[in-house]
Amino acid sequence: MTGKPIISPVVYHIFREMMMELSGYNIDRMYAHIHEFAVSRQMEQTVQALSFARKMHSGQYRKSGEEYIIHPLTMACHALSLGMADDTLISTILLHDVCEDCGVSPQELPVSPEVRRGVELMTFTVLEGKQRMRQNAGIMTGLERARRRR
Repeated sequence: MTGKPIISPVVYHIFREMMMELSGYNIDRMYAHIHEFAVSRQMEQTVQALSFARKMHSGQYRKSGEEYIIHPLTMACHALSLGMADDTLISTILLHDVCEDCGVSPQELPVSPEVRRGVELMTFTVLEGKQRMRQNAGIMTGLERARRRR
């Protein structure tokens, strides 16, 4: 497999939009689902993280044109659907891009030290003397080599 998309990004975006519309899968529903789930299980960190992530990603958009918050919400919904209902994990998933994309340090996050540490571990930092694109390419090359070795 070459890693190249099988369909064009435009076709993918149209297909994804159609599927989301047909399934009722949208930002408001995902937000409500996660919120209701977290409240019902007293997942206080998740409730805080959910609100904070939405506030911080407000006005940000993905290259596809979708609101950025769809990414952490989708990841959190996937984790919950797989039975990963851990407060620290879901909170970390929801906040994983806030530090990179919103200029917030892990210490400023309104969550526990465990969640802050999880976010810190997931936050991409450009190493001194590197450019983000080159560093990303190096990471992807390393992952591909590791995959081939298996």
